[in-house]
Amino acid sequence: MALGRFRVGGVCGRAARAIRHDVLSRGPSTDLEVEGLALRRARAADACAIQHVLSTDPATWELLEGTSLLPDAAAHLLRERPPGVPPERKHVYVADDVCVIDLVTGFPDEPTWYLGLLFLAPAARGQGLGTRVLDAIAAHVRAHQGHALRLAVVVENVRARRLYERCGFALVGRRARETARGVQQVDVLELAIALRS
Repeated sequence: MALGRFRVGGVCGRAARAIRHDVLSRGPSTDLEVEGLALRRARAADACAIQHVLSTDPATWELLEGTSLLPDAAAHLLRERPPGVPPERKHVYVADDVCVIDLVTGFPDEPTWYLGLLFLAPAARGQGLGTRVLDAIAAHVRAHQGHALRLAVVVENVRARRLYERCGFALVGRRARETARGVQQVDVLELAIALRS
């Protein structure tokens, strides 16, 4: 994810208890449906399922985050949000053994949504699932009156970059971000969402 990181302690059980109040106090669920995928809005109890998906490809996690996958990465993902963004605008979704999606509404501005993470397990890649997920997210943003979907992709993540460009994302900028291993370049991409009249 291209946002700043902070660490919270715990592994599955302890982490779930630590984040329970924050995640459960977010109000009504924002449903995201992807054809052929049993996707659900993540709750504190899903920390282990999220951690499992992330652990299917530690090399990609290290590329994305600039650090090894830590035992509390799922708990951190469930809690983390950009500065000034209230908890009800943060939505994490999980499909057991398949994918994790992190989506923030109204960031960096009100009509823009931010895709903080789209992580597919290696066994789910190369089958069109990434395209279906991005199409579903764009439809979801449109249905909720969003005008754009933004994300940041690590420059070295060429495969993801190609997927985003095939799906209509365009470069809007490049920036550096600090990671545990130094400075990392990320390209900021945006998909304009045409609202139905």
